[in-house]
Amino acid sequence: MADREWDLVIQSELDRSLRKINANANPDLVLEEFAKRVTNKLLHPILTELNRTEEIDLRSSKLEYEKNYLQKYGIVADHMNDVE
Repeated sequence: MADREWDLVIQSELDRSLRKINANANPDLVLEEFAKRVTNKLLHPILTELNRTEEIDLRSSKLEYEKNYLQKYGIVADHMNDVE
């Protein structure tokens, strides 16, 4: 989302929260809800993408890492000792 869109989301949530406070809702609870709602909206696209990722073949991933980085640059990494 572009900055302008985020500004609109935050402004919309702020307006919602101010209406609740004006209707005598507990300001502490309203602020907590505001923070949760904005955080959830900011994280939603990221979490959606993370949940969509494919399963990783760990052995192939380690072998590719060793081939592309360790052998190329001569870097020694202890965590690569178990690659067969």
